[in-house]
Amino acid sequence: MQLDELKKSISTLEQVFAKTSSDININVEASETAQKKILKKYRQSFTATAVLAVVFAASWIGNVNPAAFPTHIRAFLVIYLVMATVWYVFMYLKLKRVDIGSLAPARLFSATTTIRLLTLTGEIVLGIGLAVFFTLFLPNLLSVRPLAFWLCVATLALSCLWGVCYLWPKYIRLFHDLNTIK
Repeated sequence: MQLDELKKSISTLEQVFAKTSSDININVEASETAQKKILKKYRQSFTATAVLAVVFAASWIGNVNPAAFPTHIRAFLVIYLVMATVWYVFMYLKLKRVDIGSLAPARLFSATTTIRLLTLTGEIVLGIGLAVFFTLFLPNLLSVRPLAFWLCVATLALSCLWGVCYLWPKYIRLFHDLNTIK
């Protein structure tokens, strides 16, 4: 009885190995298009964070409107934005180095999985940073300007909804297209 089960398992294993050893062809055109779109999104992200870092650094140095936006919160935001800029530049350069046309499928899958995991990790860490920022900023804003607080909360809610319903599915599709098989 056990010998028959073992033979059946070995047969199944041989079938799996036969399927995985066949040639896998990457759809290079679709993968390169996805790579260009992801690179564009990284470029937009690091450009936006760099511009915002410069603007908030100037307001921090110039000490503009300290009641609604205290210095320690601006300092935190500038440091956060600089770190986000560095992260997006790093991810841009890492993805740019992946040559889809010349890599073997296994190496391409490995490289793109690494980039996908790094992107996810970076977004989670940056999201935690944003949560800390708004935890510091919103109570202060509520005490100084209640109307601005509620406008900020509504904007945050809408941007979270937009991100989850519109942006995340696009990113997931782009990362899926990065490994398109013919």
